[in-house]
Amino acid sequence: SESINFVGTGCMDYEPDGSWTSINRSFGNGFQSLGMGIQFNDFGSGTTSSLNLRDDGYVILYGNSMYFAAFPASVDLTEANSGHIWYKTDGDRFAVTWEDVKPDNGSTTLRNTFQIVFSTGQNAGMGIGNTVCFCYADMQWASFVYPPNTARAGVNPWYAPRADAYQLGQFSEPGDNYDGPQNARDGFDWLDHKTFCFNSDVLGTDTDAETLLQTGGNVGGDPHFKTWHNEH
Repeated sequence: SESINFVGTGCMDYEPDGSWTSINRSFGNGFQSLGMGIQFNDFGSGTTSSLNLRDDGYVILYGNSMYFAAFPASVDLTEANSGHIWYKTDGDRFAVTWEDVKPDNGSTTLRNTFQIVFSTGQNAGMGIGNTVCFCYADMQWASFVYPPNTARAGVNPWYAPRADAYQLGQFSEPGDNYDGPQNARDGFDWLDHKTFCFNSDVLGTDTDAETLLQTGGNVGGDPHFKTWHNEH
């Protein structure tokens, strides 16, 4: 493993210094239960301190069963050189980092590196009031989870989509094309070295996802992803 420096003060840079814990590769397509070490406000329904991790780029929180998907795409961790998933609690933040993970379609060269950070909403680096950051390093591939052939990034109740959740985009192809959270498919290269922080305790509004971009400083105001739509 090598150091990973994400863009934005809301992220937790990865260092191979023994302070991060690696998940068990053998859990495959199931879920791994993790304690967060913080009390997280779960979409206004109370607090939770545990989550279920899926290797395919998302987690599900206990309590309200919220689905947080930074990049939901089919990951293969079965080989020693197929990347790692790390997690760590640091003060009032908990992070899961997907490091150089490869797709399950047989490719040995394409890799994705990204992170989900949770906080209590009082972390200055994330922006006071923000409780989640999606952080991206180099993104090189997409394969399907839900819906087919698209990594649909965002936040939504598990198995029960609703109109007031969050969607960042629908990433399915190489390139920098991005036309907003809805509409056409987006290029996963558009995510490279970008960070999005938001308050998951407040239901979605129609503020465009572009307002969530961090280029080194805090996110101002109270930004949200656009409404989650289900027509694709």
